[in-house]
Amino acid sequence: MKALKIIGLIIAAIIVLFLIIGIFLPAKVHTEGSIVIKAPAKVAFHQVENFRNWQNWSPFERADTTVKNIYEGAEQGVGAIMRWTSVHSGNGSQTITDSKTYTEIRTQLKFEGQGNAISIYTFEEVPEGTKITWALEVEKLGYPFGRYMGLFMGSMMRPMFESGLKNLKDYCESNIVNLMPDISEVTLTPHPALIIRDSAMVNEIEKKMGEMYGEIMGYMQQKKIEMAGPPFCVYYSWDVEKPFVMGAGIPLVRPMKPEENNNIKYYELPTGKAIKGIHKGKYDKSGITHDAMHQYITEKKMEISGYPWEVYITDPSKESDTSKWITEIYYPVK
Repeated sequence: MKALKIIGLIIAAIIVLFLIIGIFLPAKVHTEGSIVIKAPAKVAFHQVENFRNWQNWSPFERADTTVKNIYEGAEQGVGAIMRWTSVHSGNGSQTITDSKTYTEIRTQLKFEGQGNAISIYTFEEVPEGTKITWALEVEKLGYPFGRYMGLFMGSMMRPMFESGLKNLKDYCESNIVNLMPDISEVTLTPHPALIIRDSAMVNEIEKKMGEMYGEIMGYMQQKKIEMAGPPFCVYYSWDVEKPFVMGAGIPLVRPMKPEENNNIKYYELPTGKAIKGIHKGKYDKSGITHDAMHQYITEKKMEISGYPWEVYITDPSKESDTSKWITEIYYPVK
């Protein structure tokens, strides 16, 4: 009986000690990881400030294939929201609350039923490139168990920091040519063309465009109309869940109008001020250049004033090396 009392007193003492120590443990925990990438800060910055780019490097999505994301709010920067559901990791959301161009991004994390946290990404130019630091802060840790869990947060998060930052480094360095496209401001002059307007789902675009260009080329050969340059395509609407509305066209040496009721229409490429981007590589990666151009337009406080179009400089039938393919992209702006 005496032994039981002694054991009871020891257990009570341990509990009291546990509770007393918990009082002095911090209610706020900060942990972080860093890496240096051989690329300018803006390359990695754009990968972080647009949640849709996280699939390129995020350790969470690679570790949990059941994650499903929904994007809301702004497309990038302050106000951008990513909500997720997961069988293994639970549900939650992340919102960009602050963004200082090329230097810092802050997000608010909400884990359904588990509390909140703040994620901070800083970008510092160094001689070797850019030092990226990814930090996580958790405030108002519950007493006493939450505070004890805070002691282990660093060791729990370290593998995620290392994996995510390495993924980000590898992606930025291996795609730096496409992530830093040649973007310039140009003034366009009138240019006549023939065009066919149609629509297709994203997986059918290549086939549909081939049919459209074939029809125009056949008509031009029949009418002995001279071609003035590489083919282009105007994108009137784009949504991966709906048919893309597009206009496939071929520029002409001189203006001409086809017969009425013909599927082929006369068209003039837009004139005036435009932003020009040069994409190198596969066509299906051109979204990277489009994103960079949107960022450029936003930073310059410009306004898009029409539909974008792409000019396919390289003929795939003559150049099999996709890394050498060149596509010019234009956005008319005010």
